[in-house]
Parts: sequence; C-alpha cells; structure tokens
Amino acid sequence: MRSILIGTLLLGGCTGIIRKHVHAPDFTDRAGRTTRQMVAVADGTDLHTTVQLPRGEGPWPTIIYRTPYDMGPVMDLLCRFWNRYGYACTWQSVRGRNRSEGPWHPFEHERADTMAYLDWVREQPWQDGHWALVGESYLSAVHWIVADQLPPEVKTMVLGVFGMDIYDALYADGLIRHENATAWATLTDPGLSRGKASRLYRESLTLWPADERDALWSEEPLPWYRTWVHSPLPDDAFWRGPLPTVARAVPGQVTVPVFLTGGWSDGFIGPQVSTWEGLATREDSLFVVSPTGHLGQVVGDLQMPHAEEGPGRYGGQQLGRVVGWLDHHLKGAPLELPTGVMQSYVGGADVWATYDAWPPPSQPQRWHLADPLPRCMGKARRAAGEGVATWTHDPANPVPARGGAGMIASSIPGFRTGVPVGPIDPGPVCDRGDVVGFHTGPFPQATHIAGEITAHLTVQSSEPDTAFVVSISEVRPDGRVVLIREAFTTLAFHGVKGGGDPVQIDLASWPVDWQVRPGSQLRIELSSSRWPKVEVHPGGDGPIWAATELRKAEQTVYLDRSWVELPVVEPVAEAVATSP
Repeated sequence: MRSILIGTLLLGGCTGIIRKHVHAPDFTDRAGRTTRQMVAVADGTDLHTTVQLPRGEGPWPTIIYRTPYDMGPVMDLLCRFWNRYGYACTWQSVRGRNRSEGPWHPFEHERADTMAYLDWVREQPWQDGHWALVGESYLSAVHWIVADQLPPEVKTMVLGVFGMDIYDALYADGLIRHENATAWATLTDPGLSRGKASRLYRESLTLWPADERDALWSEEPLPWYRTWVHSPLPDDAFWRGPLPTVARAVPGQVTVPVFLTGGWSDGFIGPQVSTWEGLATREDSLFVVSPTGHLGQVVGDLQMPHAEEGPGRYGGQQLGRVVGWLDHHLKGAPLELPTGVMQSYVGGADVWATYDAWPPPSQPQRWHLADPLPRCMGKARRAAGEGVATWTHDPANPVPARGGAGMIASSIPGFRTGVPVGPIDPGPVCDRGDVVGFHTGPFPQATHIAGEITAHLTVQSSEPDTAFVVSISEVRPDGRVVLIREAFTTLAFHGVKGGGDPVQIDLASWPVDWQVRPGSQLRIELSSSRWPKVEVHPGGDGPIWAATELRKAEQTVYLDRSWVELPVVEPVAEAVATSP
C-alpha cells in the first residue's frame, strides 16, 4: 500500500512526510513559483503545461513529465517534492486530455508532441541544459517513444511499469488482455466515474461482436480501441505500422542511462523485462523489480517480511533512491547505486537477488504429463507420459481468472471489478470439468525458477481456432496454493487449425523470479480460458472480434508429446538487507 499512501500524502501536500517514508535525503531547497500556460506543438495544437520552480534564481536542472490523467494536484505536489531538491519541474497534459486541445488517441501523437515539448523546454530561461524524463505507466510510454532521438540535454530517464513491445502489453498470443486494454479504455473515458467504469467494463465483456463493446461505455466509437481489437495477431497491419515498429526498436537505440522500476505482478512486466534485455545502455542502467502491482503496492497472499528491506526499503517506485540517481546524472554528485544489474525480489523465498544478466543462465527442467486423476489432480514426471487429457471449452462459462500478472484494473482505486493480482490462490478451478491438472510430487530441495516457463503441447480441437492455457502454481506442504505464472495461446497465433489432425503449439509465460520451497509441489493446469484476464475464445474460423456465436470446443492434449519446462537456477539462500 506504499504507493497509495504516497498518493494520499501528495494530495495532502505532505512532501516532508513523503521524504521520510521513502527514505529520501533531507531537502535542500524551498518551492517557488508556479505558472500555467498553453504550449503549441508542431501542428499548432495547444497543450496545457505547468512549470514549477524552486525558490531563488535559476537556472536549474529540470525534471519533465507528460500525463494523460486528470491528476493535476498530484502532479503539482510531486513537482513540489522535486523543487525542494533544487530541480525545476514541468508537466504537460497530453493531446486531448484535461485542458489540452486536440483529439485523444493513445500513443498516436506522443512521439511528435513530446519532441515539440522538449524543444519548448530548451527555450526556457529556468532550465540549465540538464534534464531527466520521468514517469510511470503511460507517463513512461510518452518518454520511451522518443528515446531513440533524445536531445543532448536529456541526461537520464527514470521510467516505470511499462515496456515497449505494445503488442505483448495488450495481447497474449492472439487473446486481448482485457484487464489491461479494455479496462484501461473504460478508465480513460472522462465522463465515467471509476465505479461506473468498472461496472460497464464487466458488462461489455459479455457482448458480441467484440468490436462493438465500446458502445456500452462511450458515446461514440473509439477508433483506437477498435484498431486494437481488430489486430489480434502480431503480423496484422497495425503492429507492422510505424508506431509499433519504432516502439519495439527504441530500447536498442537509447543513449542515456535509465533507472527502471517494475513489479513481478504488474500488468506490463513481460514487455518491460524484454525492454531491459534489449536496452542499449544496460551497463549504465539499473532495473529494480519488486513484489508489487501496477501502482507499486505489495500484493499477494504470502507473508513478505523482507519485501521492504534492501532495495524494497524504498518501495516499488524507488523514489528515495531516484533522488540520488538524479543528483548524479543532473548535478554531478557521486553515484552510490549499482549499475548494469537487475535487482529482483525472489517470490516464494522472500529474498532479494542481483543479476548481472537476465535471464540468468539456467538448467532446463522438463516435466512430462501423466494420466490425470479424478478432481483434476494427475501426476507430472520427467519421463514420457501416456494417454490423453480431454475437456470441453464452453465460451459461455469460462474459467475465472484470479491472481498472477498482466492486469492493471484491480490496482486502480475505485475500480471494483478488476481481477486480484499477485501470488494468490487461483481458486477451486480443479472442481470444474474444463480444467485438467497434474502435480509434480514434492520437491526435495528449494528450486529457483528465473525466466520464462515454457510449454510444448500436442493438441487437437473440434474448432478451427481455439485457445489453450497452461497455469503453474505452487502447492505448499500446509495445503496453500499460490499461482506462479500462466501462459496463453491460440491456434491462429501459430498459423495452424483445429478440426483435423493433432498440431503442435508452444506457449511461454511472462518471466518470473520464484523459488519453490522444499516439500512443495507444482500444480500444472491445462484449460482454454482465464477470463477476463484474457478474452474468452468463441470458437469458429473467423477473427474473434467478429464472432456472434459462441461455440463449444472439444479439446485434447496428447500427453506423451507434451511437457512443461522450467528455467532452474541456483537457489538463493538469504535476504539482502543492506543494499543502498
């Protein structure tokens, strides 16, 4: 709840309390004047812009934000926090949002508008030519999208909970991530309260065809949302267009150090880790991944006494450490933080680990699936299994989602229908007839999984296109069940069709850093849905978004040609409680 507390304190103007809470150093300056004005971008559109300065005479090093959200008081007080460390701070509402002019179309104008904003900052007498681009989530995206063409004044970026493979952020192998894409689309409607948005969001997911769902919460069709819905596969025209193509390439073209923050249960952790892996300045950068959700709050059912030690002492947003990072890159102070590493909270073990490379070198551990037993629980083993697993996927009665990553809705205060995130019990899905499960048997020693969990399945379906889901949970000796990761795919994503001979498909989870306790078992579940984390597949042969009929699918997995593979690394032994 640290980030929620920080937000509350910001709204109350309590920058001093925030400073103590995030273990930031003593303030050095006082806040000065605030000015607000409209700034014209390249095509003449005026965007509402605020400038907040320290007291005294400048120029100052400068922190730059851009936001689509109606959060003016929070932005003002966040800038006041930075003013008290001797930084000028400016924030701008993006096109079409709040008091800025123009149409709102996520991502479309941000590259040109951000560059125009930076050109404007360069002309201001209060800046000293040393800038940092700062923000989280969409506030991060608007900076990432120009990171390949940064002006020389930008010395560093501090960016959180977003990655630049936008397809992977919005889709899971052909299934739209409703708890990211659709929930966010309802949240950005300025005419809806969060409570009403959350209700209309859930109601809309039961409407078909899928590309008309926005009509339930929006007075007019949302062309950008419908573009997303009409683009389920990575080869679709939208994902091959200029914006997604530039976004994917940006990490490899960055020229400044980056301080990244993420959460293992965040809605964007998969593409964010990919961004880190491809970051050109990784040796000079730092990535901290906490046991948190989208707003930096610790999530899950497990006790985590060490979550706020070491790097976790500064919270998921790392605000106290960011002060030192900016002082180094914008003021020339010594840097007391590590670089070239990923500092990660290892779930299940309640420890912090540091990786020079991600994913770390691993030894694959393959588990084949044996015949399932009653009530979903079969056996997984390392030798080839026998037989088949079968179930009926009914799109009108999908398997409910609970826990894990790839979701932001429940992190938003007031959004009541979001799926709970984090390492939590996924619920009694094994009591259903459309989930087939297996267990590994007890692990004799701690087993550390770091990277993507993959699955290779040989499948058959009665439908030309359908979905398959693999879910991995830890079952502890005391009976507690904790979801670790899930992987999703469709036959269309692999370019194959059902209704005939068996076909082979591969699934990969988003990365995870997790240690299975001695005596625990892994539970491996096969199904065809986890709703509404990802959309339910209606069956049929056409695109999901055009379907008007829900068709049951008879699903088969051939166990002797199917397995799950874990990336196993050296176990971690103890918490890191002394990192700066």
